[in-house]
Amino acid sequence: MSHIIEYRLLLAEGHTADIAFRSDDPSLEDVAVLLAQGREMESSDELLRLPLKDSRNVLIIPRSKIVGIVKLKDRNGERPQVFTSSNRDFKCVIVKNYLSESAVNRILAYTLKNESRFTESATTSGDKTKRTSRVLYQFPEIADILIRRVQAITPDACRHLQIVPFEIGQVECQLTASNRHCYFKVHRDAGHQTTLGRMLTYVYYFFAEPKNYSGGELRLYPRSMVDHKIKHDIKTVDIVPEQNMLVLFPSDTYHEVRPVFCDTEEFKDSRFTLNGWVRRAGYDSKSRRLAKAADPGSTIVKP
Repeated sequence: MSHIIEYRLLLAEGHTADIAFRSDDPSLEDVAVLLAQGREMESSDELLRLPLKDSRNVLIIPRSKIVGIVKLKDRNGERPQVFTSSNRDFKCVIVKNYLSESAVNRILAYTLKNESRFTESATTSGDKTKRTSRVLYQFPEIADILIRRVQAITPDACRHLQIVPFEIGQVECQLTASNRHCYFKVHRDAGHQTTLGRMLTYVYYFFAEPKNYSGGELRLYPRSMVDHKIKHDIKTVDIVPEQNMLVLFPSDTYHEVRPVFCDTEEFKDSRFTLNGWVRRAGYDSKSRRLAKAADPGSTIVKP
């Protein structure tokens, strides 16, 4: 028996569109799966005809305008899987419902219990105006819940992101709380002497429900961008934080965290992330020695 499968298209300039297919629709194989697996179509300007969710209308759009696709819901009860953006200028992997409900609850409970241990965030450049948030650097009690899973998904993520395979070294992790007016200006996570060997960046989102903040989108800049100077007509992609969602992208991608808005200003209502980096083996110890002055130290798991 056929059922409905829903997707959200990530479009250029931060727009989205929700589409839906019947599971027996032939175009599902030709279009939705093709996009989800990160394969390029023959022509990026080819016009696609996609059925809009909850509508009899059809979205007609050039392939070049589609940055990626995220599976929203499978009404047959199938759990969402990994979906990727493979636009030449925007590459990321998004995983919905990444951890079990019990794991999410454990992480949130630990975070709220340890509010007093969070300190002001820092950057490798030492520029205090570039980033505002609160960070917990050491939390071995819960770090392993996520880090081991990140290690396991790294080979597949690199394949989707077209990152040359590498031997996994250290996996770093920080626990970040972003509340009212917190942000992280345009930057990339590799390219500095203290970030040598960083290959893959990951961000895992969680928060107390009901959600009491807005903003805090992860904005990705095109891979063709060679420095942090933003042109007025540059195209970007915004990824809205969702509960229990993991996002991975190449560490040399320029990105930023948009300002967070939270009326209560209470810690429990913050935008929480477990975020970090997967390093190439061989760069670990040298990088950590150089980084100590700027970074009190992330929780680290070795392979």
